[in-house]
Amino acid sequence: RQTGYGALAPVEGALSSYMEQMSEIQDNPQMPDYVLHEYTPFYDSSDLGPADWARIAHDIRANYLQFDGFVVAMGTDTMSYCATALSFMLE
Repeated sequence: RQTGYGALAPVEGALSSYMEQMSEIQDNPQMPDYVLHEYTPFYDSSDLGPADWARIAHDIRANYLQFDGFVVAMGTDTMSYCATALSFMLE
């Protein structure tokens, strides 16, 4: 959604809603099962920092043996910082 300043703002639940409507995922029996986890409260990626990255790392570590892989989707504002932090936290 756009803010009054012409910038984009995150919308809570948008990703899960969008994925539920994707026929490529829902109607394809070859697609693997997935679990979508959205954090609450919902933050703009520009507001994420070390404590948030540690929370993501903790959740990945806690669920590591239950899944074949993890995808962390976020805005690009702090993505490189988060990816770097996660790579060291999950070594």
